[in-house]
Amino acid sequence: MNSYKPNFYSNPEIIYSFLNKFVSAQNNPEAEREAFLSFKKSSKEDNPFVIGKLATFYEQGYGTRKNFKKAISCYQRAAELGDIASLIRLGDFYYNGNDSLIQDYDQAFDYYHEALRLSKEKNDCWNAPLIYERIACCLSYGQGAQFDPQGAITFYEYAISGYEQRFEQGDLDAPFDIERCEETLDEIEDFINKLEEQQQEDLNDSQPKYVS
Repeated sequence: MNSYKPNFYSNPEIIYSFLNKFVSAQNNPEAEREAFLSFKKSSKEDNPFVIGKLATFYEQGYGTRKNFKKAISCYQRAAELGDIASLIRLGDFYYNGNDSLIQDYDQAFDYYHEALRLSKEKNDCWNAPLIYERIACCLSYGQGAQFDPQGAITFYEYAISGYEQRFEQGDLDAPFDIERCEETLDEIEDFINKLEEQQQEDLNDSQPKYVS
């Protein structure tokens, strides 16, 4: 059962205050340290947003030494409390793997799938395209999920639509995300077309030939 305070997590002014503190502190060692301590103190209230951002401090070494183990622990705690961004980050860790974490596509897909479920439940349109793109990637390569290029196309189309919404909401990086998805989408469609052509050629070759 979640123990965080709903009013604290859902209050936009409080969330904005912490997010602003997080962003403005970067590249300023003293401010980073102050922000880190603030997030660490507030994380005791089991707020998923704050814990997820605290994980980023540990991961990147903002205001403290890099500590991947603590970063993972915080991301997992935030994910358990329903933080979608943390679920996505954990999925990325397992998808890519590193010196401290064995690559595991199945685990990565499970995190992406849970993030997708929560994003629909919470109507989280901001994180949705990030999830769609990752699931599309898994389907296109059969990593953690059954190889399904047609399904990948569907999810890439969802991702493009989602990034377009993000651009309308002020995300200036969205056009680059859209371009990346469109290029990958074209590659998958070309692959499917070539596969269908090859299947048709194989079918024609298998037909009996009669000599008059």
